[in-house]
Amino acid sequence: MQFCPAPATLRFIGRSKAWARDGTVLAKIGCWVVAVIVLAVGVMLWNLRQEALGAAGIETKNLAALIAGQTSRSVQAVDIVLRDLQDWFTDLNRARSGEFLRVRPKSSWWVAKLSQHQAD
Repeated sequence: MQFCPAPATLRFIGRSKAWARDGTVLAKIGCWVVAVIVLAVGVMLWNLRQEALGAAGIETKNLAALIAGQTSRSVQAVDIVLRDLQDWFTDLNRARSGEFLRVRPKSSWWVAKLSQHQAD
């Protein structure tokens, strides 16, 4: 007894051979492969972008802390200079009024205080 496939099966096999000859099957498979590759590249780029943004945020916080510390030291240095000037003018007014005459050294004490503070 011989096996005889149904006519629908023969038609399907005949069509699949025709598709293979046309190249449409290969074209469809190729399109799907390209689509999957494009999707994978897109996901990879998105993940890399998120990592870069996270690293940039951390660097920004570190720089902000550094600049805040430097600004604080600069403001303290200006405060020291202004207080020294205030003392100098106070001494000058007292000397003019005859209370006492105080001779200030050439190098002010604030220079030493500033250099000591910068070392901290």
